[in-house]
Amino acid sequence: IESEINNTQSINHPYQFLLFPNPAQLEVTCNLWLKNAGPWTATLSNAQGRLLQNWSEQQFPGLQAQWLIQNLQPGIYFLNITGDGFLQTEKLIVQP
Repeated sequence: IESEINNTQSINHPYQFLLFPNPAQLEVTCNLWLKNAGPWTATLSNAQGRLLQNWSEQQFPGLQAQWLIQNLQPGIYFLNITGDGFLQTEKLIVQP
């Protein structure tokens, strides 16, 4: 996973989260911006609920990460993002 921390964009909600492209084959980009810098956690699970990966940060205002997903089997995965005042789950479809 290659990632780069970027400045927080001007947003009105406590957070903004984007996952694209979706469906994906080789790589997916995850953008997370927090209105107020704080701790957040992300987990990737398969459709059976098995935890595959876990990330957390303490005080970053945002993240832009490009994930190489070619080692994931085709199927459905769930990316959960949690932090102070927010919880979001995004379905990720990995295509062959």
